[in-house]
Amino acid sequence: MPRPFAVIGMTVFFTLAVLNDTDIGAAKIAFLLFFAALAVSLCFKNIRKERVLPCAFAAGALACALLTAANVFYYQPRVAFSGSVGDAAVRLESDPEIKYGNYYYTGRVTGFEGEKTDIKVRLVFSNPPEAEPYDSVSGNFTFYVLGESSEKYLESYRSSGIYLGAYPTDKYSVATHCGRQPLGALILKLRSAVRSAVTRTLPNENGRLAVALLLGDRSGLSAESSAAFSKIGITHIVCVSGFHLSLWSMLILKILRKTRMPRCLAYALAMVGTVGFMLLAGLTYSVMRSGIMTLVFLLSDILMRKRDPLNSLGFALTVIGFADPFSIGSVSLRLSALATLGIILCSELVLPRLRDSAERRLPWRIRTAAVYIAEALVTAAAAMAFTLPVSMRLYGNFNFISLLANLVITPAASPCMVLSAIGAVFGSITHIFNLFSFAGGLFAAYMLGGSKLLASSDLADFAVSEDEACAVFCALFLLCALSMLFALLGRAMPRLTAALCAAIFCCSVIGFSVSADMQTRAAMLDTGNGICVLVSKRRENLLIGAGGSAFYGKSSLNNALAGMKGTLSAAFIPSGDGEYAEYALDALSARRPKNIYYDSLPEGCELLLGGVEKHPFEGVYESENFTVHTYRTDTGSAVYIKSEDMSLLVCLDPLADITALPDEAVNADALISRSDYPQAVGGFDIAAVSADNLRGVAVGNELRALGVNAAATAGCGDLEIYARRGCAALRRR
Repeated sequence: MPRPFAVIGMTVFFTLAVLNDTDIGAAKIAFLLFFAALAVSLCFKNIRKERVLPCAFAAGALACALLTAANVFYYQPRVAFSGSVGDAAVRLESDPEIKYGNYYYTGRVTGFEGEKTDIKVRLVFSNPPEAEPYDSVSGNFTFYVLGESSEKYLESYRSSGIYLGAYPTDKYSVATHCGRQPLGALILKLRSAVRSAVTRTLPNENGRLAVALLLGDRSGLSAESSAAFSKIGITHIVCVSGFHLSLWSMLILKILRKTRMPRCLAYALAMVGTVGFMLLAGLTYSVMRSGIMTLVFLLSDILMRKRDPLNSLGFALTVIGFADPFSIGSVSLRLSALATLGIILCSELVLPRLRDSAERRLPWRIRTAAVYIAEALVTAAAAMAFTLPVSMRLYGNFNFISLLANLVITPAASPCMVLSAIGAVFGSITHIFNLFSFAGGLFAAYMLGGSKLLASSDLADFAVSEDEACAVFCALFLLCALSMLFALLGRAMPRLTAALCAAIFCCSVIGFSVSADMQTRAAMLDTGNGICVLVSKRRENLLIGAGGSAFYGKSSLNNALAGMKGTLSAAFIPSGDGEYAEYALDALSARRPKNIYYDSLPEGCELLLGGVEKHPFEGVYESENFTVHTYRTDTGSAVYIKSEDMSLLVCLDPLADITALPDEAVNADALISRSDYPQAVGGFDIAAVSADNLRGVAVGNELRALGVNAAATAGCGDLEIYARRGCAALRRR
C-alpha cells in the first residue's frame, strides 16, 4: 500500500479532532462503527487487497480506543482531584509567566497529604516565590479544573496535558533543589541565556521579536505587535514550526558539508541539532510535528530513500495522536497540520503545472521573479484554504491581506532570525559581530512596521459569525459535490468550479462583514463583577466603564481594544473607583478616545488625556451613529445609548433604581447591569449581566425565571447584544 502512514495519520488526526470537539464519550460508539466497517471491508477481496480502507478503519478504531482509555484511566482520575485542599509539595518546572498581574508556573505535585503523587499542574501566585525552576514549594494548596467554566478553554488545557490548577491558601516554604541539575533545568537556563544574549544586543521591541522567532517565546512582544501579527495572519512566524526547524537543520547541514565531513555523519549531526532545537523551543505539539517530519526527511537522506512529505506528516500525526489522544485538541497543532497538508498537496498538484506554464508562456527575463511571487501566493493560499474552517470557527474573522503579508513580511523572518542568533552568540567575543545584530534588528523593525501598517488596512479583518461561516462552507461543499457529479458524467469543470468557489467565498465574507459593520453591537467584556462595554457601529466605538474584578479582565479589555475596528469616539467613566475604572489606565493607554465623560479617574490617567475633549460625566453625546445620555441618580449612574436599530441601557451600579430615569431609557431594548440587577429588570426583553462564576450562574437562572432572555459572563467569555432584523438579540462571543 503506497503511503501507509499518510492513511493512518490522517485518519487518526481527523477522528480525534472530531471527538475532541464534540463528545469524548462518543468515542465508544465511534469505535464500534469503525470496527464494524473494518469487518465489512475485510469481506471484499478487492478492498482487502488494496488495504487502504481496512488500514484506515483499523487506525480509527485504535484512535477511539486510546482516547477512551486516556479519558478513563488518566484524565478522569486527575480531574477528580479538583476541589481538594491540603498540604502538598509541588516541584516548579518552568520559568514564571506573568499575566494579569499574577505569576504562573508549570509544576508537578510530588506529594499530597503525606502520599506520593505525580500530577502536572498550573500554579498561580499573586507574588512571585523566591524559587528557581526545579525547586519545591510546600504549603496548603487548593486544586481546581483548568478551563472548567468554558468548553473551549477546557479543551485547550486538556490538549496541553495540564488538567489542574492550584494556588496557595496560606504561607508556603521553598526547598532548594539539591543534587545534579535535571535536563529540564539546563534547557531553561539555556533558553534564558539565549534570551538575555539577544536582548543585550537588541534591547527593544526588535530584540523581543527576534527572541520570539528563535524560541517561540512571545511573552515579551507588546500587545499591539501580537495583535498586528494575528490580524494579518502571520502569527505562525513567531511559533516554532517547520519553517524554523527546516531552516536551522539545513543551515547546520550546509556548514557541516562544507567541512568535507562524511555525508552520513553530517546528516546524523543535523538530526542531533534538530532535536536540540526542539528541546530549546519547548516540546509543544506544533514543534513535535515539524520536528518529527524534519527528522524523517534527514533519515531518508541518510538511507538514500526518496522523501515523501505526506507520508512524513502522517507519521508525525500518528506518533503524536497515539502518544496523547487529547493532543489533537490543540488549536496550534490543528492549524499547523492543516496548513502543512495544504502546502504539501499544493506542491505536488499545483506548483509543477504552474512552473510548466511559466516555462512555456513567460520570457526568461521575468520568469524567475514571476514564478517566485506566484509560488509564494499559491502556497500561502493553500495553507489559508486548509486552515479556514478551524480559524473561522474559532476566531470568527477572515482577512484578505494575509496573502500579501506572507509575501512581503514573512521572507524577512529568516535573515532576522539567523543574523540575530549570530550576533547573540558571537557578540560577546568581539563587537564586530554586533553588526549582525544591528542588521537583524533592521529586519525586525521592517516586520513590525510592515505588520502594523497592513493591520490598519480595511482588508485586514472581516468579521463572520459561526452560523454565517457554516452557511458559506455548506454552499462551497454543495458546489464541489455538483462539480464531482458532472465529472462522473464526463463533464469536468475544475476551473469554473474553482472560480465560483472563490467568488462565493469572497462575496459572502465581504457581504457578511459589511452587514455586521452596519449593525449596532454591544460587547459586554468578561471582567468579573464590573461594567466594561464596547459599543460599535460603522467603525465608531464607545467605551462604557472600565471596571471589573477578575484577574483576566485586563486581558479581555486589551484584546477587545486591539481587535477594534475604527476609532474610539468616546469613553464614559463615572468615577475613578476600582469598580468603575479598574482597567481605565490600560484602556486609555491602548486607545485614546476623542471624547471622555468623567468626574474622576485613577492616578496617572489624566496624563494620557492630552488632545482629548473632556466633559463632565452627566451630559449628552451625539454623533452620526449614536445618541448617548448619561445620568446620575441617588442609587448610581446609568448610560442610555440610542441608535437607528437598537437602544441599550447600561447600569454601572448594583441595585440601581432605574424608575427615576426617563421613559425612553426604561423602555430600552436591552439592559446591561452588574450581578445585583435593578428591580425593574422584568420590563426588558434582553439582559446581560456581569458576574463572576458562581454568582453568574445563579443570576442567569433568576432572570430567565422572570421571562427575560438573559445571560451572565460568569467567567465563560464575553457577551454580545446586537441588532437583528430590527430587534435586539443576545449571544456569547
